[in-house]
Amino acid sequence: MKPSISVIIPFKDEEETIQRAILSVQRQTLKPKEIILIDSDSQDQSRNLVMDMKRESKVPILVTSSPAKGVAAARNFGVTFSSGDIIAFLDADDVWVESKLKTQAMLHKNNPNVLSGTFAKYINPHGRVVGNSPQFGSFFDMFVFAYKDLEVPFVLSSWMITREKFFEIGQFDEKLMAASDYEFFFRALRKGIQIECVPHFLTNYSLSKNSITHRNRSLQLNHSEHAAKNYLALTRMPDKTQRVFFGRFSMHEKSKYFLRLALIESRSAVDPKSAFLVLAAFLLNPKLVLSRIIRQRK
Repeated sequence: MKPSISVIIPFKDEEETIQRAILSVQRQTLKPKEIILIDSDSQDQSRNLVMDMKRESKVPILVTSSPAKGVAAARNFGVTFSSGDIIAFLDADDVWVESKLKTQAMLHKNNPNVLSGTFAKYINPHGRVVGNSPQFGSFFDMFVFAYKDLEVPFVLSSWMITREKFFEIGQFDEKLMAASDYEFFFRALRKGIQIECVPHFLTNYSLSKNSITHRNRSLQLNHSEHAAKNYLALTRMPDKTQRVFFGRFSMHEKSKYFLRLALIESRSAVDPKSAFLVLAAFLLNPKLVLSRIIRQRK
């Protein structure tokens, strides 16, 4: 049975890139059920260009305006407006590889409860590749990356999640003018949502200074505090939630996990809990712990 996918594209003054983004969706080998475009009060020709494409599109295009301000509100409104079982997000200046939806949908067919993403190539305003996103070999690598750098391991324009799970997590926080994807991601982790990354470069992420994300980039540090609260709460997850993640780690990874928790617990002062975590790590992998201690003393 063909998956029912709704593509959500918020836009504001994106006349130079919006057509390219829509074309990348229309050219997918697996066609989505619909493309939903949410206008956040554009002042340029973006909306007119979208309406022109709507008239010619073989994939249904729905165009609406968000009643609230901000990209988080626009995305939420788009999901509410959607009718597909699976939601895929795309920013108006980003582009998908033609096999993106088909490849990612196969992952969701086997596990509908997952929040997934893909590797991404970074492109400049001229469409030239200037870098790559982090590439993870395992779930543990993604998990530690999130812990270490307070970063989401894959760009929002590669996200795919079922509509049901999206509302279960609780939508994007509309109070945040930036970093709402960070906050949503760490809230999903807290709720025990499974995270998976398709190990292929299926998304081209624009470094354009005019994108909604980058216009608000200077606000990221202020608003990422909200994401940090969910990030720090990961160290105090309910036992059941921790077991979801912990069960996927190898013995070596479990040891590294305990060491990382110990580091977080002992940032202000050494306490019994951090000592216990180090002991647990030592019992799982003495060689790793001893090597870390020797490295610290050098």
